[in-house]
Formats: sequence, structure tokens, C-alpha cells
Amino acid sequence: MLGVAVSFLCLSFFAFWTILQLILASCAPKFHDVLSEKPPWNSQTKPCYVTGDAQVPHDLQILLNRLAGEGAITCDFSRRTIGNVPDVSTATRSFSNIIYPAEETATPLEFALKKFTTEGRVTLSTLQIVEQRRDLYLATEIGVMSEGGKLDNITTIRKFLDLQVARIRDALDVDVDPQQPAEVLLADLMDDLRGKDRDLLVEAMCMQSMEADNFGI
Repeated sequence: MLGVAVSFLCLSFFAFWTILQLILASCAPKFHDVLSEKPPWNSQTKPCYVTGDAQVPHDLQILLNRLAGEGAITCDFSRRTIGNVPDVSTATRSFSNIIYPAEETATPLEFALKKFTTEGRVTLSTLQIVEQRRDLYLATEIGVMSEGGKLDNITTIRKFLDLQVARIRDALDVDVDPQQPAEVLLADLMDDLRGKDRDLLVEAMCMQSMEADNFGI
């Protein structure tokens, strides 16, 4: 009976995702297709991880402004992780400790599912940890793009972490972003995936559940 229930849930989920894709396809072009005329920083406000002068997509510029405003990301120029981008850190963790290794045989999504999956009871501490991981990937992604580069593996993992953050916020009912609900983030990530990775993500979303731990910190 459990297998039948899971199969029905997955079929329902896939049907929902297909309908959502059709709706999104009729909307405006993706943010990543829209570039502003100039970078959102100057020599005084340029974050340490922005090592180049190339334009970055509009949606990442918005996120960059948030990261820069929070001032929570620091850089270690004695260690370069990708290209000329320095190793970035929050108060408790560094990108070099959670980077997708160059020699990794798993796909970026498989890596993310194995290393960053969150399910069961979640707390504000859980949210903070996942947000910090996401911000480290985001800062590195912005740094790479500022040098004119693009790494799909970094983007895929960052989008997965975006999705995890949204799902945790939904479970906790805290700081939910109506402009970036989990369903939209999921559709955006699915759009980047191919073949078995799509099936893996659908299966993972069917099997994972989250609930707030009201007694946790």
C-alpha cells in the first residue's frame, strides 16, 4: 500500500510540475536573460568576491545587493577556489569545505541531494545553516560570472539550495517570499536538468517532508 501511495504522490507531483511549467512558459522571459547596462557596484562598494567587471544577470545582481548589504561574506585571497575567485566564508563555514569537487563523478544534483538534503524536523538553526551554504555558492557563482565565466554545476547546486531554503521557510512559516515560492524555484531548477537528474529530483521531492520543530532553536 505504501508503494502505491508513493507512486500516486509522485504522479500527482509530476502532473503539477508539468502544469506549472506551461504557466511559467507564458510569462515574461527569465531573469537570467535580462542584463542591466552596468554592474551594480563601484570601486567603493564592490564585494571582495567580485573579481571581474563582466555583467551578471539581473536576478543575481538583486541577490548580490542583499549579500553585500548584509556584509556576512568574507574572502580569503590566499586560497582561490574557481578561477581567480577567492575562498568565501561566513562566520561558521567556508566554500572550500562544501565545494563540488572537480574530480566528482556524481552529477551536481546527485552531489547536492547527498550533501545538502534537509528533511524531517527543521528549526531556525536549520534555516540559518542552509542559507549560509546557499550564500557561499551564490557569492562564488557571482564571482565566476563577474569574470565572464559560467559554471552550470555551481548554478545547479545554488538553485537546489534556494529551493531548500524556500521549503524550510514554508515549514517554519517565516520570511516566506511570495515572489519566489518553492514551486517556482522547483520549476526553474527542473528546467535546467536533463534525463535521470529530473527523475531523481521528482523522486526526492516526493519522498522528502519537513515540519517545524517548535521546541528547537
